Amino acid sequence: MENICERLTFVLFPVALMALDAFQQKVPDVATLKRGSAAHLHAMIECLRSGFADGRKFISDPAFMSVTAEDLLNGEDHRKRRLDRINLSRVQEYSESSAPFASSETVSFQVVDADGNAISMVNSTYEGFGSGIVPSGTGMSLQNRGSNFSLDASSSNRADGAKRPYHTIIPGMVLNAKDDSLHASFTVMGGFMQPQGHFQVLHNLLDFGDSVQQALDRPRFCILAGQKASENNLQVGLEEGLVDETVERELKERFGQQVRIFEGFDRALFGRGQIIQVDHLDGGQKRVLQGGSDARADGCAIPGV
Repeated sequence: MENICERLTFVLFPVALMALDAFQQKVPDVATLKRGSAAHLHAMIECLRSGFADGRKFISDPAFMSVTAEDLLNGEDHRKRRLDRINLSRVQEYSESSAPFASSETVSFQVVDADGNAISMVNSTYEGFGSGIVPSGTGMSLQNRGSNFSLDASSSNRADGAKRPYHTIIPGMVLNAKDDSLHASFTVMGGFMQPQGHFQVLHNLLDFGDSVQQALDRPRFCILAGQKASENNLQVGLEEGLVDETVERELKERFGQQVRIFEGFDRALFGRGQIIQVDHLDGGQKRVLQGGSDARADGCAIPGV
C-alpha cells in the first residue's frame, strides 16, 4: 500500500494525527487485516487510545505545554514510546486515561470556490446552551469550552487565568504534499468523537478508496467518554451495522465485555461529517469537486451555480 503520509499533508487535531501515524506504522499494509474484522477495529481503537492518552497528558494551551506539538507528533522519544505501547493482540493498560471527555453541540460547513480556495468551518457552544450566558441583545449563548480544563494542579491543562482550555474544534484540510494543493476540506463533528471520526473517515477514503459519501456513510465506532483521569475502564460503542454477531462477540472477548451496540437516534454518538474532495485532472488544469454530507444529520452537498 502506498504511504499516504508521503502523498498528503494533514491539518488535523493532534490526537487524530498521532493515531493515523501509529496505525500506519503498526499496520503498514492494511490488506493484511480484513475490513471490519475484530483485528482491524482493535488496531484502530488501540492507536486512538494511545493518541488520547498523550492528549490527556500533554495537550493544553500551547503557551503552557511542556512539549511542542511538533515534538509530540514527530519527536523520536514520544513517537517511539507511543508505538511501543501499542499491542495489536491485547488491550493496553494506561496510567493516564485513554478515554476522551464527553459532550458536543457542534456545527460545521465546508466551502470550495471556483478558484480552488477552501474554508473548513467549525463552530460549537459545547453542552447544549453552552455556558448558559446570553449577552444582552444578541440572542446567542456563549460557549462552554472552559468545561475541559483540568482541576488537577499538576496538569498542564489545569484551570488558570488568561489560558485557553483543551478543546475539540477540528476543521480539517488534506493537502497534496507535492505542491500543497487542496485534496479535501472536511470535518467530523461530535466533541471528542471528532478525532475518532477523522481517523475512520480518512481511513475509508485513503486506504479503501471510498467515495466521499461512502466514507461518511460507513458505520463507526466510538471510544466512550471518561471524565476523570483515573477512569481507564475501556468502553467502546459500535454503530449498528458495523459488525456482525461473530465480530461483536470477539470484540467483547478482547475488551472485557465493555462493548455496546447503538441504534436509531442513539447513533448521534458517532458524529456527523461534511467533505469536499478536489480531484485534479489534466495535469492540474481542471478541478472536479466531490461533495458528501453525513446522513446522521441534516446537511447536504450543494453545487455552485
